[in-house]
This record gives sequence, C-alpha cells and structure tokens, in this order.
Amino acid sequence: MHLTNYSVNRHAAAFVRDEAEGEGSKWSLSALQRHFEEHGWPWARVRAEIASVFIKTLISVEADVARKVGQTVRHRNTCFELHGFDVLIDEAFAVHLLELNICPSLHLGSPLDRRLKTRLVADLLTLVG
Repeated sequence: MHLTNYSVNRHAAAFVRDEAEGEGSKWSLSALQRHFEEHGWPWARVRAEIASVFIKTLISVEADVARKVGQTVRHRNTCFELHGFDVLIDEAFAVHLLELNICPSLHLGSPLDRRLKTRLVADLLTLVG
C-alpha cells in the first residue's frame, strides 16, 4: 500500500524519485510508520484511523457492488476487485479519504513500486485462492 497520489505528485517541482525506502516522494506504509515513530507521532492512532476509513468506505459501496456482481456473475465468489485508496493525513493527524480508485495502477515505475506491487499481487492472488 502507498499513501500518495503519484499521478499528480510526479509533475511537482519538488517531486523526488523514490530510489530508497523512506526517501523520495512515495513511501511504503512501513517507511511512514518509521517516520512517525522517529518523530514521536501517534502512529497506532493514525494506522487505526486509516483502517477505519478503508472499512467504512468499502461498507458504503458494498450494496451497490453486490447488486452489480449479482447482475453480471453467476456465483458471487468467482470474482474480486482491487481498490486503491488515496488518503491525506493532516497536521492534526486526522486521516481524510481523497479518493477510492477502482482501477489502481500496477505500473512498476520504480524499485519501490516493484517491491510493493509484486507483494500486493501475490497477496491478492493468495486471498482469492
């Protein structure tokens, strides 16, 4: 999982390509956690709030997704979707959902992308069996 909108940020003058974990403009969740812990910021609370935003967002669309799945497939358990979440953490450490991507990019544009997205796809395929 990553917590940045790469397609927007990569055009910014201050954008730094992510050659190493925790450096550059795109970070892994573990790099973000280390950064929070190094500064004494409330990581556990923010991580829980991120999870809460994800869960509430998926619950809010579940009925619509279930209806559409029922219209297009014979058995509910024969398909899956991958969603991408863009979140903002403000200076008060509140988490805000910026957008839910129904077709997140799996492009491998950097070593960090390759590491994170390869694991993501492997985990996804493990979950769906």
